[in-house]
Amino acid sequence: GNTLVPISLPSNITSIKDYALSNCNFLTKLDLPNSIKVIGRGAFSDCSNLESIKMSNNITNIDFGAFMLCKSLKNITLPEKLITIGNAAFESCSSLTEITIPSNVTNIEGTPFYLCKKLESINVDSNNAVYSSYFGCLYNKEKTIFIRCPEAKKDITYPNNVKEFARGAYSGNAAESLTIPETIEKIGESTFLTCENLKTIYCKATIPPTLSDSSSLPFFLNSITIYVPQNSVTAYRNADVWKGCLSYHKIEGYNFN
Repeated sequence: GNTLVPISLPSNITSIKDYALSNCNFLTKLDLPNSIKVIGRGAFSDCSNLESIKMSNNITNIDFGAFMLCKSLKNITLPEKLITIGNAAFESCSSLTEITIPSNVTNIEGTPFYLCKKLESINVDSNNAVYSSYFGCLYNKEKTIFIRCPEAKKDITYPNNVKEFARGAYSGNAAESLTIPETIEKIGESTFLTCENLKTIYCKATIPPTLSDSSSLPFFLNSITIYVPQNSVTAYRNADVWKGCLSYHKIEGYNFN
């Protein structure tokens, strides 16, 4: 039957294989034994009633989509020895409100927290050598690359030296208006993917940032007004890729002072 039960795993297994417990709708709570080092692809995907999971202290790798669509998962403490968080690992975990990246994580692949609609903050242990956080957003250690904004976060404060938006940095964000700081030089692919409420972008950079490709701007959305510095309007309207968005969006001058 579909009775909701806790489950216990044998204490000598070292990994949860790919899709091993996928779609176990009876699962509400789980304690992973300390022997486990790897959580495989999609291992707990679509366990829609899983509310809490106690991680093994020895896990080093959470693979692609491991907890995708775990819609009831409200909080999760990532283990200290974790090194890799796979792409889409927590995608569509729509109850998750915050997450802390431990100090040993050196490899965050793609967008592990895409479509986490209630996620308000991503915090990073200050001893992490590769990543950092600033006001609840994820950056590289030097804070020059803006990697991820949680989707429920609307008020963004940028560090002084941020130069690049990584691929998918704002994807799924619910904000109606977003600001690109004057220090930005490059905007990666899919930066504003599925930002369905977005109406206005304020881009403060005097020199148009390099766009990776047409997906760097939200071409496919409703018409957006992109405000740029008054003296830079012509430069933006003639810049590579930027000019291609003029058939969808407006580029207008704005006095940012």
